[in-house]
Amino acid sequence: MILHVMKHVGVETDFMVGAQLDGFSTMVKFSEDAKYAVIEGDEYLASPIDRRPKFHLYHPNIAIISGIAWDHINVFPTFENYVDQFRKFIQLIEPKGHLIYCREDAVLRDLCESTSSEELVKLSYGIPEHTIKDGLTSIILNGHDYPLLVFGKHNLMNLEAARIACNGIGISDEIFYTAIQSFKGAAKRLELVYKAPGFNFYKDFAHSPSKLRATTDAVKQQFPNRKVIACMELHTFSSLTEEFLLQYSGSMNLADEAIVYFNPQTIEHKKLKPITTDQVIKCFNRGISHYPDHFFTHQFLMRQQYRYGFEMAIPELNFLRRYTFGKKQKHKYGQIIQVFHTVYNYFVNNPAPRSEPNVPGLICRNNLLVWSSMMSNFPVLFKVTFFPFFSFSGLAFSPNP
Repeated sequence: MILHVMKHVGVETDFMVGAQLDGFSTMVKFSEDAKYAVIEGDEYLASPIDRRPKFHLYHPNIAIISGIAWDHINVFPTFENYVDQFRKFIQLIEPKGHLIYCREDAVLRDLCESTSSEELVKLSYGIPEHTIKDGLTSIILNGHDYPLLVFGKHNLMNLEAARIACNGIGISDEIFYTAIQSFKGAAKRLELVYKAPGFNFYKDFAHSPSKLRATTDAVKQQFPNRKVIACMELHTFSSLTEEFLLQYSGSMNLADEAIVYFNPQTIEHKKLKPITTDQVIKCFNRGISHYPDHFFTHQFLMRQQYRYGFEMAIPELNFLRRYTFGKKQKHKYGQIIQVFHTVYNYFVNNPAPRSEPNVPGLICRNNLLVWSSMMSNFPVLFKVTFFPFFSFSGLAFSPNP
């Protein structure tokens, strides 16, 4: 957000940012003459041979901490050890520097308020005044609405942090909000892959419990009258660790359907203790049931068919299988979206739901199809993953809460 606004205003800056942004051919730039440098830092190790957290290598003049949520259990085995990394980072801020922090995060707020430094300027932020109408979020400033292309409380809070940082280099609120209206978000962060009337298809990189909750909640709050199916892959070291799984409790509660996937081969490759279907169900606390993989296509689609009374042609079903379940077939978003949209059209033509039988969910094994949600005329697909999937042998989703 800061980079986007600075480019819009014409402020020259160096930068090093992880996610790809629209309008930037590369996300790393260093020069001799730029007055500013925008660096995205995090607490993970700098490299296999440099075991320091990356953000301990920076000595910022303006630092933003958006939240503290335990992650990377393989590096930080306790929450206290994890929090301590942020305490050290605060101590590395340059004298007379600015610390911008989110007061909505109780742990972060307590840490920042308890850190004493006469030369450190502390500025807190929260959720700005805004409206959500017809699937559009707008910021309100002095009675004027600034419609946004991004949404979700986490994005609104990030936007506030960016605004305060930009204020620190002379960019006014009005100029900031005018510029931020064209910000589309970072790649794979609630990225809109496809949109049709009443149908949205998103992909997102969120994987930690706090990020999963934030993005799931964001979609449901942006589209309260639509049904949301959230698809989550347990893939990181932390997420596949038995002790850390408990952190996911309630993280997908606002999703109407919650799909959770894990691959036992990934666990074996990471040399972790195996986890079970029952463990995942218990930790997510969504009442997910288990079936063998071959039930997926028939049970899931027939469940939707019974509810909404649509018919699916066999060629389309074969098309879906060919590009989703084939172990050596490359997954192609465009083709999969066509399938989703074909199914969606059935719901538009047959919107009236029927009474639903008690059809259990499925638990994920191996790689997973990302599916769409169907309810009335307002389906939304919300996908959380890392890479396209190439094979499949099971799925997890829960009944409606």
